[in-house]
Amino acid sequence: MEVFPKKKIISRALLIAASCSAMSIPFLIRGKAVFLFMAVIWGCGLLFFAYFMRRYLKREKISQAGLASGIRNVLKEKVSFYNSLSRQDRESYENSIAIFLAEHTVTGVSGVQITDEVLALVAATAVRLTFRRPGWEYHNFGEILIYPSGFAADGSYSTKGGEGFTAAGLVHSQGGVILSLPHLLRSFEHANDGFNVGYHEFAHVLDGRSPDGVVAGFLQTMGRDNAGRVRKGSQPPFNSQGLRRNQPGGIFRLCR
Repeated sequence: MEVFPKKKIISRALLIAASCSAMSIPFLIRGKAVFLFMAVIWGCGLLFFAYFMRRYLKREKISQAGLASGIRNVLKEKVSFYNSLSRQDRESYENSIAIFLAEHTVTGVSGVQITDEVLALVAATAVRLTFRRPGWEYHNFGEILIYPSGFAADGSYSTKGGEGFTAAGLVHSQGGVILSLPHLLRSFEHANDGFNVGYHEFAHVLDGRSPDGVVAGFLQTMGRDNAGRVRKGSQPPFNSQGLRRNQPGGIFRLCR
């Protein structure tokens, strides 16, 4: 996650300026309505740059305001990763969490109250996957819904059971992430036991897929022919290094 990437901003400004200059040359040569067309071209360039800058200016403001004390206290008490960071990295992690919470909506379902603890744990899992990876971004994937328990994965999403297995979390095919509150809390009770529903589901989001289930989402990242061979067992899903390269979700989503 990038807060205020100066090099990227300068590069984009130079690119826009060069593009506007190139588009202005024909009008300068012809000498007809030069000022009118140049004003339109450069005006559009400035508007595009302002739109590009909007996100980073907002993030810079959030970063300067800092993280709410209630959420910071939860991080100290519940998130071992946070406590293992240096002072500088901890500040960066806090800023990323504040930005994530400002850019995404967390909503409780069936009476679930969205407390500082819930916000902190949701954001802590999501941000850890992108931490120290400036090029990795969460795009607009919809709401993050917090369910009071595990839910049916048969399409009903019922917390009273259903025909499918009970899920702890899921990335919905129409956008949005669903997390079971008890399973989210359980993910932080034992930091190194390999269970974290937040890592699993947000890794699906990073992978750019909306799977409605682990297996389907995993196979959607491959071509149809490769997916068919994996289903039949004639081809392993990973290369010799154990993961497919150049995919931000990588092997994260295989965590339980």
